[in-house]
Amino acid sequence: MMQKMRYAVILVTLTGLLSSCATTSGILRPGFQPKAILEMSFASPVAQVSTIQRGNQPEFNPEASAESVRLMRKLLVNHQVELHLRNELVIPDSLQQQARQEIYRAVNGIEKRQRLDTGAHLPVLDHLLASQNQRYVLVAATQGFTRLEGNYGNQLAKSIGVGLLTMGMMVPIAIKAKSDICLFIYDGEQKNIVYYNHTPPPAEREPLNEAVLEKQLRTMVAKDFPMR
Repeated sequence: MMQKMRYAVILVTLTGLLSSCATTSGILRPGFQPKAILEMSFASPVAQVSTIQRGNQPEFNPEASAESVRLMRKLLVNHQVELHLRNELVIPDSLQQQARQEIYRAVNGIEKRQRLDTGAHLPVLDHLLASQNQRYVLVAATQGFTRLEGNYGNQLAKSIGVGLLTMGMMVPIAIKAKSDICLFIYDGEQKNIVYYNHTPPPAEREPLNEAVLEKQLRTMVAKDFPMR
């Protein structure tokens, strides 16, 4: 029994190590080169961060999402030079919900297809770009969850208990936290997303830790926008 449980732990550990070592390269629309853009705007970041208070059920948390937005905006500003960013394309409060829906819909579509061969329907970005006479905008969208203090320890204890009761045949894994970042560059003239990037395969990452987000961002764009 204990041998089976040790094997499960080793397998999970190896999977985590492989994921953490993964590197990414952006998905490009044919003919597009990221370094060809000398400067572009960045849209106000959007975020969907949940918290887990009890059990393993995440619930959307507006405060945690707002903190994620703050941290991502700070990182984009700190790395304006490397990312060729000029200014923030501010999304007004009145358009925040619509913009968030449009952006996550675009992200989900790319994640399913894993290619950029169709146009994008992003009317809020079109409106904002046209009003400021700009063509390109970098969009950052974050997703994830975190746990309240004490919750993870309780769930870990339950996982061990289930493993013992099932003689190691089933060992549910309680993930402590998760953080995903999606980036894309939208061309308002062509009405297309011309560049897309996503964090490497999932590993346990705290979505409200600035150092974690910084490392994720650096890993994502290392091949296309090297950071100092």
